Amino acid sequence: MLDKVQLILSARFPTEVVKDLLGSYGEVLKHYHTSDWRSCLNCAGIFVENVFRMLIALRDGTAPEEVKSVDAERKNLETSTVLSETARILIPRVAWAMIYDKRSRKGGAHVKRCSPEYLDAHLCVHSSNWILAELLREYGSQDEESVNLVIVQMMREHVPYVDVFGEEKFVTVPMPAALEILLQLHESEPAGMDRRQLGKCVKASPSALSMALGRLETNRYVFKSPECRYRITSSGRQYLKEGLPCP
Repeated sequence: MLDKVQLILSARFPTEVVKDLLGSYGEVLKHYHTSDWRSCLNCAGIFVENVFRMLIALRDGTAPEEVKSVDAERKNLETSTVLSETARILIPRVAWAMIYDKRSRKGGAHVKRCSPEYLDAHLCVHSSNWILAELLREYGSQDEESVNLVIVQMMREHVPYVDVFGEEKFVTVPMPAALEILLQLHESEPAGMDRRQLGKCVKASPSALSMALGRLETNRYVFKSPECRYRITSSGRQYLKEGLPCP
């Protein structure tokens, strides 16, 4: 997905800054999925600095190597006469209030006794998703359907315990096959997965996988399309949330 985001945004923003932005975004997700809340918040702060570099490049034509004061740049952007309201006000305010200021006050950026909590990291992830989605919506130059598909994939709720190695999504804690199937289907939305793909990524025997899929279909936790692709239902999402171990 991030390859598609890079392709879309690089048509409007400097490629190297886009790479920096998506690199820091990937680090936010990685640490969130491994329940490392402090590192998640630290990387979210770097993500915000890269967001501001993107917006400054949009305003000035070139991006600075670093942002010395996010708050000062936020105020400067608000006075711009060449940026849209989204780039001038909405994105900077969300980045500052929901991510940067919070991680500084809660100890994500500095050495303090107060440790970041899951709730703070959760807010940072969703705010980062929203910022990227807004950049895509506002400045995506590809066809609208392709951009919307990337936005839908980005905005789905992130859950822990999934690491990405190359093209494979790997569930990092042992769990029943049914929960692992639902977790993989959740991460595959909106495309879903076929039986072969599930057999490759779910760490269960073929017979255990088939039995678990049968139970999930019976309980209507998954939907099997005419093209034989499985997708998680709203009931399946609720079952998944209730069944996952606490992060």
